[in-house]
Amino acid sequence: MPCRDDYLNQIMEKKMNKIISLAVIAALSMVISGCGGLKYPTVYHDHSIIPKSTIVRIPDLNQTSTVEIGENVYSKSYLFYDNTKQVTLLEPAIGSGFGTYVDTTKSNKILTGKLKKWDTIGQKDINTFCIEDSAVCLTDMNNSGYFTHFGAYAQVGSNILNKPAKYKIEPGKPYLKEDSFKYVALYQGKVENSIKISFREFKNNMARPAFTQDIAYELNNDGSTIIGFKGLRIEVLKATNMDITYKVIKDYN
Repeated sequence: MPCRDDYLNQIMEKKMNKIISLAVIAALSMVISGCGGLKYPTVYHDHSIIPKSTIVRIPDLNQTSTVEIGENVYSKSYLFYDNTKQVTLLEPAIGSGFGTYVDTTKSNKILTGKLKKWDTIGQKDINTFCIEDSAVCLTDMNNSGYFTHFGAYAQVGSNILNKPAKYKIEPGKPYLKEDSFKYVALYQGKVENSIKISFREFKNNMARPAFTQDIAYELNNDGSTIIGFKGLRIEVLKATNMDITYKVIKDYN
């Protein structure tokens, strides 16, 4: 029969093991919940690409066009080509491991935010992306075009997928952006031998009343003329009480 001291030591050892187990569980819970609250990048920017833009004119310069009363005669926007990239899964990524799991069978969401370096797994410039609205990230350990590992944030390389999942990286789509100052020229109709154009100026899509001007332009005997406003030049070819046919021959200054 064991002595009283040995019996007490066994009880204390069991209690200590239980306390340590609870502490480990609590620490893991903090790690997992903490990963869920991290702010991941929402866009993958390829900084080796210089963003650029091009002007989109509607209509193009020197193009014959016709608009009705109340319609915009000319508009100008900028088409931006950013340095963003889009990453999409082509095959489901499935796996389970320590502290996390992943299964994209039903939803191949776009992946966001390339994380170029992970000191925890000793790799540099490997393709690592986080699943949209998730703490789970996927990693292509060999930069082969197939994700091989997954994990939650810093543990991204700790779990192996059931099988490699193919993905693709594409340039982001260009987008239109209005100039900070937008000029609108509206055709307001014809009265006797003159036409009326309403010029309006917008800043950040807000009309500026002080910069609204209604101007009447007299037509030549053949019904044509050239009108100007802040560097803009429009050649009027024909005008009626219904519509105007014209060409924009010079842009705003």
